[in-house]
Order: sequence, then structure tokens, then C-alpha cells
Amino acid sequence: MVTGAMGANYCVTSSCSSGADAIGIGWDMIRHGRAEVVLAGGTEAPITPLTVAGFNALRALSRKNDDPQRASQPFNRSRDGFVLAEGSAILVLESEEHAEARGAEPLAELRGYAATSDSHHLTEPNPTGQSAAAAVTAALAAAQLSPVDVDYLNAHGTSTPLNDWHETKALKLALGEDAYRIPISSTKSMTGHLLGAGGALEAALCAIALREGLMPPTINLDDPGRRVRLGLRAAQCAQGRFGCNSQ
Repeated sequence: MVTGAMGANYCVTSSCSSGADAIGIGWDMIRHGRAEVVLAGGTEAPITPLTVAGFNALRALSRKNDDPQRASQPFNRSRDGFVLAEGSAILVLESEEHAEARGAEPLAELRGYAATSDSHHLTEPNPTGQSAAAAVTAALAAAQLSPVDVDYLNAHGTSTPLNDWHETKALKLALGEDAYRIPISSTKSMTGHLLGAGGALEAALCAIALREGLMPPTINLDDPGRRVRLGLRAAQCAQGRFGCNSQ
């Protein structure tokens, strides 16, 4: 109502993927000529007694209450859960032709999108990593790219023991040896986990990082452990800063 938009209006509800899925749906609408401009993203306000109690009952939250600055530590050996956060991120998606017509300078280009489902468990990722790997592979195929073309990867990296381990497996399956070359980081180490808005915020952060030539770090990562070793240079080059110069 604020913008006066009259096109299709969707409320995407796919858990932590919601914001990213909304962006993917918007990209698909523009690609197929069903819209010229799409506002897509996510918003979440979960810091309530009920939501905190629910995630606490699942033992998904970090218990590092005595050291809150280090509580969110994706891929670190001592990670014990995520830090709940809230916020919003909305992206303006439009075709290249539409952007040129209105004199807009794009922050980034969205080349591909894909989604899969684990069909494994309500909360635990598939331990093989195969379904998540298939999503990465399909997104690269949609973008007509291969792992060798990737210069930075923003991981889901929630800081839970199971997610980070299984995500590592998925990235190794999808990227092969390039998983050790590509700088990989999780900005949730700094923002916490925005649940359904997380993917949208991280898409926005990636656009800013690309524009500024920076790689966001994974803070609080000093001992990744053997099972989650990846191309973690983005974390190591910029501890305590927003990012490091990628040039």
C-alpha cells in the first residue's frame, strides 16, 4: 500500500529460506515477463518469550550467555547454537532494460536461483548434504556458471553443530576442490540469525560486498575443527572488521 504496487503479492513461508526464496520467485517473475519490477525480501521479529522458549526447547540457541559477543561462532569447534535476531531486508529487482530506462545503477546482477528439499527431518539437515548440494549445483547451472567462476560464498552458517557440519558436506559435494579455494564466510557471526529474513539480508550484504570489493568475515572463528574445513580465508583475513579487500 505504501508504494501503490498492484501486481502479484506473495507471502513466502519456507522457514530460514523464506527471504531467499522470495528473491528467487521475484527473479523468476521478471525473467518470464510477468513483472517489470519486484520488491522482494524478508522481515522477521521473533524476539518474543514464546519464540525464544520454543528454540530454547529445541536446544538450537547458544548457551554462551556469559560471553554474548562470542556466542555466534559459525564453523567454530565450540559452536553450540545460534543467536536469535530480528530485522528486515528488501531488494528492488528489475530487468536490465527497465533499470537502464530509469537511469538506475544496479548494485549487483542476480544470475541464477534454485531450491530443493531434504525430505529428511523436521529440524535436522540431511546428513549426506546431497539435497543442499543439488540446490547449489542447480543455481550455478541456471546462472551458466561453474564452481571455478565463484569468487566468494556467503554460507548459511547458523552456528549450530549439525547445520555447519552438514552444510560443509554439501559445499564440498557441490564445489569439489573449489570449496577449499573459494573464500567462504557466515555473516550470521555478526548479525545473528534472522530466520526467514536471513537470506534476504545476506543477499543485500553480498551486493554491498561485491560493490565495495570486500569479503565479509566470520568473526569468532579461531578453531574450525577438522570436519568443517573450507575456504575460510574470508574469516581469517578480517577478524574484527567488516571485510577485507578482495582485490
